[in-house]
This record gives sequence, structure tokens and C-alpha cells, in this order.
Amino acid sequence: MQDAMRSVFSSARSACLAVVLLGTPVAAISQDASAAVDPLQTDILQAYGVLVGAWRPDPASLSDVLRRWRSENNISENWVEFAWGADRQWMLFGDWQRKDGANRHAGAGLVAYDPASHRVMFTEHSIRGASIVGTLERISPTEIVRDIVVSRTDRDWRQIDRWVWKAGNETCFDWFTTYVNGDTRSEQPPSRWCRMPTTTTP
Repeated sequence: MQDAMRSVFSSARSACLAVVLLGTPVAAISQDASAAVDPLQTDILQAYGVLVGAWRPDPASLSDVLRRWRSENNISENWVEFAWGADRQWMLFGDWQRKDGANRHAGAGLVAYDPASHRVMFTEHSIRGASIVGTLERISPTEIVRDIVVSRTDRDWRQIDRWVWKAGNETCFDWFTTYVNGDTRSEQPPSRWCRMPTTTTP
């Protein structure tokens, strides 16, 4: 008799569970499942920790375009800098120049994980009047790709930057840039960027 009662109770419990599951929208179940496995933003950003620090182009690898731009604008040096934000929940980005003998903050941005798109986003605003929005993606242990759209009042373009390190050496990376304008793509000669021993920002 007790075995029969256990069997009835077990069957009833299974039936109730089935009714509950059937009454729950599939989308809600999927959202719960994805939320359960979606890693924390801080965990995702750890893959980009190699960027933290200040980076400047190796003078020997400067392109003629960059040399001319520096000369025309009285800029003796330029560099970029990444720094952790609060509790490593985001990264701050800075574009710096040494102009007329003084350090100048030429652009400020943010790197953060977007849980809606499940992507690491990159945004920046520049004193040159450009707004930059795009993504960062760590596609291998030695390569990060920044895919951005640069918007100005007069025009906008897509820019794909590849930052490539040599395995086991995180002191320098090669910076490859591709400009995309409609169907036109142009590749720029790569430059070498190396970690600055100490930050030169104010």
C-alpha cells in the first residue's frame, strides 16, 4: 500500500512540474539560463588586462603621415593609455599628446562589457571633434581587434585596428589599421607601440 502511495505521489509531482514548465514562456527559460552562465563583466575584461598601461609608438616605426602630422601641429610625442576603473568593472582610455612642451589630454574613452549584446564596447570622444563607438574583441592570446566607427560633423568612416603581440612578450605590439569607406578598403603600414616604463600623464 505504501509503495502504491509513493508511486501516486511521485506521478503527481512530475505532472505538476510538467504543467509549470509548460506554462513558462520559452524565452523566459532561455533568459534565465543565459543569465546563469553569463560570466561577470570583471571576468570578461580580464582578457584585456594586457592593455593596461601607457603605450607610445616606437620612433623608428613612425609612418611619414604621423611624422608630418606631428610636425604640422607642434606635437613632439603622442601615446595612449588604458587604466582600470572601479573594481575593474571598466577601463578608462586616454589619448595623449605632448604639444608645445605640455601634456594634453586629446581624447577620453571607456571600455566596458555590454550584457545586452554580450560584447566589449569601446567609446571615445576626441578634442578633434570626433565621436568613436565600436567593439574590442580578443580573438587570440596574442591579438585584440578594435572595430570602430569614427563620426565627425563632416564625415564618418569605419576603422579596424589590430593590436598584435609576439607570444610571451607583452612589452610591445604591432598596430595594423584598415580604413573602410563604403567598398573601399585601405591598409596602413603597421607601427610598433611599446609600453612606457612609467606614465607621463599629469
